[in-house]
Amino acid sequence: MIRWRPITSLPSTRTAIRCCTDMRFLEKLNNTDIELTALTVWIARKTFALNRVEFYEALGGMIRDGTPSLRALEFLCEIETDFGEKKGTSGMYFLAKECIDSIKASGMLSGTLLTWVPPEEATLIRNGEERGNIADALFQVARTVKARREMTSSLIAVCLYPLLLLSLCVVNMYNAHTRIIPIVSAFASEDKWSFQMKLLAGMSEFFIGYGFWLCGTIFALTLLIRFSFSRYTGPGRRMLDKAPPWSLYQTLHGVNYLFSISSMLQINIPLSQALLRMEKGAEKNKWLKERIQAIRKHVLSGQNLATAMRNSGYDFPSRICINKLLLNSEREDSVATMALYADQWLEEAKKRVKRIGLIITGISGGFVFFFILNMISAIYSISDMLKQ
Repeated sequence: MIRWRPITSLPSTRTAIRCCTDMRFLEKLNNTDIELTALTVWIARKTFALNRVEFYEALGGMIRDGTPSLRALEFLCEIETDFGEKKGTSGMYFLAKECIDSIKASGMLSGTLLTWVPPEEATLIRNGEERGNIADALFQVARTVKARREMTSSLIAVCLYPLLLLSLCVVNMYNAHTRIIPIVSAFASEDKWSFQMKLLAGMSEFFIGYGFWLCGTIFALTLLIRFSFSRYTGPGRRMLDKAPPWSLYQTLHGVNYLFSISSMLQINIPLSQALLRMEKGAEKNKWLKERIQAIRKHVLSGQNLATAMRNSGYDFPSRICINKLLLNSEREDSVATMALYADQWLEEAKKRVKRIGLIITGISGGFVFFFILNMISAIYSISDMLKQ
């Protein structure tokens, strides 16, 4: 007779299954945590541009006060985590961590900056680090970024007031197009209208009837201008570089160009190699690469920097800048003069932006004044027609 033994391993089997299930759950939870961390890093990387000036100034200030770069970066991480009380989620925290890893691996922190900041800023910081004066490089980059922001905010602030005035004009045009003109047309034929009334009707018809297409054209033109900054090259671009906003774009990159060249020449990097390094850093900017290539071509033929910039045919950074560099090209302190002139040019660029803003305000204000004056004259002409 066969005796069946009870299955005693069933509880252990269930335990094993439960353990496997728990392990899978923990694995999924771990993967989810990794995905959330990657998302946090991505968000921090995209928003870091808003507070990178604070990073430059905080790091540069500590290094200038004698704190080693590694300790300064560790201190930034401690501040961002409130000394371990919370988890670091800001771009400053993640960049500081990557810079710490870069210093431990290669002895330099600038190697990891290219994925966080624009190439021209990373190049300036790298040159300062190689020169042994990274603090000044960080403050120099911070000044450039703040100047760019100041110019942008000045343009926006100056354009807001004219836009408000033009919006009021459009509202009045809409009222004239939908209310005044139909009433006038009902009791007087168009050939009896005054010149001011015909002009008001024509302006209202154009701006209200084609308003959608006008807005679409302005939006498309804005995108086209933004796209052309770093991509449009050739003879046509040389003409555009003389007018805003392309002239402002050339000014900003010209300042970075002078800072980069002077900082590399101060650490005895050959001029052709310095230009080659800048050319490689401008791979994504066809406009800048075209100009640096032309300058480097003349440098390789034996010309000095100022002469090469003049003979390149692009007037980059600017004709006035090239002429000043030609005057100082034989002086021993010409490299230091180049950096000093870049600072002065940056201040002049900010003043130029304000002048452009005043011109825009004047033009828009003149248009609004003309429209209001014409509208008042048209209303008086309506009263004359009613009397007749």
